[in-house]
Amino acid sequence: MNDRRAELLADENAAWNELHDLVERVPLDACDDPTLPAEWSVNDVLFHVGAWLADCANEFERMGAGTFVPSDESSDGQNAAWLEVSRGMDAQGCRAQFESGHSQMLHHFGDLREIDPHAIEWFEESGPMHYRAHAPDLRAWLAERGL
Repeated sequence: MNDRRAELLADENAAWNELHDLVERVPLDACDDPTLPAEWSVNDVLFHVGAWLADCANEFERMGAGTFVPSDESSDGQNAAWLEVSRGMDAQGCRAQFESGHSQMLHHFGDLREIDPHAIEWFEESGPMHYRAHAPDLRAWLAERGL
C-alpha cells in the first residue's frame, strides 16, 4: 500500500470512528426526530452519508473500469432526492445504508490500482470531510438530550 493511500485510510478511519461512535449513542426510537439543522433527523443524516458513500463506491468502480467521467452537477438535487427516500425508511434501514455504503466505499477504494486526484476528491469529500461536517450537529443533538 502506498503512503498516500495509507494516509487517506487512516484519516477516514479516525473520522468514521468519531461519527460512528456518535451514531451508536442515538436511541433507535429517537432517530426520526427532525430536529437537526434544515429539519433533518438522525435517520436523514445516516441515509444521506451512506448514500454518498455508496455513490462514491460506484465512482470508484467506474475509475477502475476506465469509464469515469468527472461531473460538475450540483449535489443539492441528489441530496433532496435522498432526503425524500430517507423519510420513508425506519432507523434500521437508514443505519443499514450508512454501514453498507461505508463498506462498499472502502472495498472499491481498495480495488483501485491508482489513486488519482479524482479518487482522492471523491474519497475525502464523501468520507472524512463529510463525516466531520455532520459530527458537530450529532454531538450537539446528543448533548441537548443528555446522551
